[in-house]
Amino acid sequence: MNVDRPVSILLALLGAAFAICIIYLVHHKAPWVDEMYTWYGIHHDAPGQLVESLGSGINYSPPLYFFLNWVCQLFLPLSLNALRIESLLWILGGTFMVYLMLRKQLGSVAAIIGVGGVLLQSNLLLEQSMEARAYGLFFFCGSAVLYAGQLISTKKCSRNMWAWAFLAHLALSLTHYLGIIFSGLAALSRYPTMGKRRIKKGMTSPEFASWIVSLPVYGYLLIRQSDHLAAWPRPNGLHDLLASYLDSINPLFFTVPIIFALLPSPSSRKQKGSIEHEGNKFILYCSILWICIPTLIWLLSHTTPLNLFKERYFIPKEAGWMVLVALLISRVPFFRSNSRKTLLPVGACMLLGLGVLIVSTKRQLFALNPSRNYYHWIIADESIRNSSLPKVYAGDHLYFPNQNPKAKENSFLWINDNALLKTYSLFSHKISTIKTEEVIDLQHFVLIHDYPKEDYAKRLNIGRADVKKKFSVNKHSKFFADEIRLQRNLLE
Repeated sequence: MNVDRPVSILLALLGAAFAICIIYLVHHKAPWVDEMYTWYGIHHDAPGQLVESLGSGINYSPPLYFFLNWVCQLFLPLSLNALRIESLLWILGGTFMVYLMLRKQLGSVAAIIGVGGVLLQSNLLLEQSMEARAYGLFFFCGSAVLYAGQLISTKKCSRNMWAWAFLAHLALSLTHYLGIIFSGLAALSRYPTMGKRRIKKGMTSPEFASWIVSLPVYGYLLIRQSDHLAAWPRPNGLHDLLASYLDSINPLFFTVPIIFALLPSPSSRKQKGSIEHEGNKFILYCSILWICIPTLIWLLSHTTPLNLFKERYFIPKEAGWMVLVALLISRVPFFRSNSRKTLLPVGACMLLGLGVLIVSTKRQLFALNPSRNYYHWIIADESIRNSSLPKVYAGDHLYFPNQNPKAKENSFLWINDNALLKTYSLFSHKISTIKTEEVIDLQHFVLIHDYPKEDYAKRLNIGRADVKKKFSVNKHSKFFADEIRLQRNLLE
């Protein structure tokens, strides 16, 4: 029995389940300041404005993600949720691409266990599928590099294949700064497959050609890069390194394959693919090297002042995990047979993965609460959040993590620029903004800010006000919460 068709249907069902969970979470996810940067960075009327934005060094480089969405928004308005769903589609597209590659090399059974297992269990893929940021595209480009690299490693490289590999590496490099590292290690993995005259072939390879284009772009962008972007803290303890791996796939997932590995292989068609197969060298080497990147960056963060250890920076490694898991599964004769009897354990593996996905979704929903989200270090204390007084946040970096969508009528972002007010209203209807004259109308409120020397009474143009530093502040952050009661004679 040919299992390709039922396995392909199963993959579609898994993708649909993943998408349903993401769409459900997106509905509960409040906007975040980095997503605001994304949305604002693509909404320009002219090419010159986009180029100026990309060169600002704020949060819009490398440029591919912003360029593609800038072109798209010229024809189709892109809301915050549309950008989030776009990330979901990039990740599902990359997953499908890896599946097609692995099915051809290892058979449908090994491919679905590798791809489905990681998709359903990876917290990184789950989180970035609902973020309006470039990391979904980054994963897709990594998958494209694996696909193209495997193609030109196992077949005679035609012009079309060379062009596709060039575009894949160029896109990977221009989506994120660490993309050049993933591209370089992919090129290193393909080097042993080049046969004779490797040095000459390497100098004319699509990977090398993509670097000739991307490196000058990097040089220009890095010169203009703002220093403050590298200054924010990135936890890099040993537990953070372990979490970057264990959050991709739980070791318990392999219990089902191990049990069936002990069974005799069903008699079936000729075994297809194995880890010793010559055609699997590239994907084996590349997946191992990509999975090692977090460890290399972690070591770098402890031996140099440069700390780039952030799990989302390594999202292409999830494609490497898909490949490595499938390669390991393909070594089990029972699964390599691709017979009808393998459908039962495949179904058991995917049910286990779906259980993990449901648990992860509930955990993400729990974490989306403002008091528990991953920006907790700038979350106001309960004495502030539970106050019945209106809360006025002087800055979006303070407003977003403290925003409670269920009580937005009592929480405001203080903006005194009409153009910026319009931008925020277009960005998301969940944001409650307030102008200076409206702040004065409140008369009695809590002001949350991070400028201790700022005279906010003067900024309100009221002369003076009664200010009480009544509220405690989060000990992990440097912001201030003042209770302000405006004097009535100054309001008249």
